[in-house]
Amino acid sequence: DELIATGHTADDNVETILFNILRGTGSSGLAGIPRRRARWIRPLLDDRRIDVRVHAMRNQLPFHDDPTNASLEPTRNRIRLELLPRLRDEFNPQVDNALLRLAAAAGEDEAALEPDVEPFVCGGVVRLPIGLLAAWPDAVATRALRSALRLVSPPYAGSAADVTAVRSVTAGATDRVTIAGAVEVLREGPYLVLANSHTAEPPPAVDLAVPGTTTWGAFTVEAVATDTPPIATPFGGWRRCVDAEFLGEKARIRAAAPGDVIAIAGGHKSVADALAEASIPPRERSNWPVVESDGKIVWLVGARLAAQATRNGSSARQVMLSVRRECE
Repeated sequence: DELIATGHTADDNVETILFNILRGTGSSGLAGIPRRRARWIRPLLDDRRIDVRVHAMRNQLPFHDDPTNASLEPTRNRIRLELLPRLRDEFNPQVDNALLRLAAAAGEDEAALEPDVEPFVCGGVVRLPIGLLAAWPDAVATRALRSALRLVSPPYAGSAADVTAVRSVTAGATDRVTIAGAVEVLREGPYLVLANSHTAEPPPAVDLAVPGTTTWGAFTVEAVATDTPPIATPFGGWRRCVDAEFLGEKARIRAAAPGDVIAIAGGHKSVADALAEASIPPRERSNWPVVESDGKIVWLVGARLAAQATRNGSSARQVMLSVRRECE
């Protein structure tokens, strides 16, 4: 993956730490600017601003001075131009180094206390077991929630009020909350789910390779033609055997759409109802995969197989369809 390097220096870090202290912060704020977060890296974080400037001048590297840095309106500028010089003159000539040592110590504490929530991420959605959150000490659970917020809507890690709102969902005090207009937080069974509130567009339809492997978004479908199908899997499973003639030669995978129906014994059922019956979360239904052939839905993945899909009377050949989902 491509990385983006910024020019933040040790001086920027000192200013950030002081700014965080003044507005009120926890140990994550005391840790200052992270050396790396997602695609962003900061290779100059140990270098002083004056040293970077001298290096650029000596090597004739072009740089630009932002004239707004001279204004005393922004708080950060006042910290740089007024507060830090006074701290150096009247309190501690080495205040910069003292703050950087504080940041290093706080960063070590953060690294030790912050749990890894990556295993609970799938398709950009975080599903944290509520029982695990309850078992963690508050300090660890809070860090897990902040990490989850940052993963779903980078780089925002949430305020103290946001974390309190998320905890209200965990405790069952409310069904769901929306954080900063960007992250939807809700309970789904034993899980606390954090997802981006802006629904992503579903992937375009793709032809189903038979035999072969087809990827559609976070889903991968493997199709194997066989004359001796295995024992049928339970209704609603992720592995089903379909009559080859019923499936046809032009099957494809697409997202479920409003108005879709699937054939059932004695009639049809709306796909929306079938997804609800299969306990597919509402937030996922508009991006849920269906296998379609000749305008008819053959399989509503993980939910329901169309009537007559397992036999057509004139075909002995079957196609085993197996679906797996990213990180599951």
